[in-house]
Amino acid sequence: MSSSTQSRPCTSPDCIDDIRAREVLHRTETCNIVIFGETGAGKSSLVNLITRKQSAATSSDALGCTTKTNVYEHDVAFQNKTLKIKLFDTAGLDEGSEGTVPNKEAQKVLKKLLQTLVEHDGIHLLIYCVQGTRESMALRRNYMSLYSKVKGKVPIVIVVTRLENQNPDMEEWWRKNEQSISNLNMTFAGHACVTTITIDESDSVDLKERSEQSYHALRELIDKCRLPNEKGFRDVEWACDDHERDHPRSVIVCDSAVPAPLNVCNIAGVINGAWVRSTVVMRGHYYMFQRVTAPYPPAKRSKGGVGFEPCLLIFYVDKNESVNTQRTEVQKFRKVYAKSKDGGRGQMTLARTHC
Repeated sequence: MSSSTQSRPCTSPDCIDDIRAREVLHRTETCNIVIFGETGAGKSSLVNLITRKQSAATSSDALGCTTKTNVYEHDVAFQNKTLKIKLFDTAGLDEGSEGTVPNKEAQKVLKKLLQTLVEHDGIHLLIYCVQGTRESMALRRNYMSLYSKVKGKVPIVIVVTRLENQNPDMEEWWRKNEQSISNLNMTFAGHACVTTITIDESDSVDLKERSEQSYHALRELIDKCRLPNEKGFRDVEWACDDHERDHPRSVIVCDSAVPAPLNVCNIAGVINGAWVRSTVVMRGHYYMFQRVTAPYPPAKRSKGGVGFEPCLLIFYVDKNESVNTQRTEVQKFRKVYAKSKDGGRGQMTLARTHC
């Protein structure tokens, strides 16, 4: 007679602690990192240093080698977690009109990338890549361009490249330049002084050590300065350009059908109570909501240039009113506001109250 032994799950406190420890050890987190900087600063080489392989094409030419945003995924193992990194290698800034990617186009592509990320997966860290071997008048300009968009909500770190010949060590660059950077009103969540040079077997021991130091410095910088996994920046207000901010889309709301004590309208979780005019940002676009009441006088153009050829009309109807009364009020409202400058009709939405 044969017998078989079936394994049973261990339920002792020690076993449970071991299971929990393994779960913690294998915890994974995501991190979206945007690398930006002047052309030739070494952004693509920085990607290769972080991933420890030749993932991105590099060039020593004055013209940039990255012509579009390239995305590289890489897992970085730490003692208690695995960080799943997405590196967004962007086209170089400040190239002239004859460059691989003219500066105006590079700025446009970068802005679109940031807008897409904040609307979907979020941004956890911005790496400002600068070259330590040359002065750059664009240093502050590029910094302020990004800082004004994220408004301090995403940490920006500075990584200084091409410091393989810096003496007595790579960190000397920061000791010499930290005050100058501060004088330019640039604030960083952290910094790393690195070399991104590709190492060969024939390279000196010192160069190999500097490369290894650079890799670990970047690992620590990313883990220390990134936003937590669940707090990736997902705000879109900054993504709108100045023209749209000054000329928001117009939405006219009539809630005259609602009795005065209940005269409360909630739009996008922002507008409440006896409001008249309010601006709301939704999915990267500005909307100016205007509240009107009977007899629906034409609204005046605001100082900000907001017109009243609305993209949307919203009319609240009371279910306790007769259908004829509702129809009459809606027709009056539409007659005043629905016609746009080009002769078309804006979209209209009816909302019932007291349901």
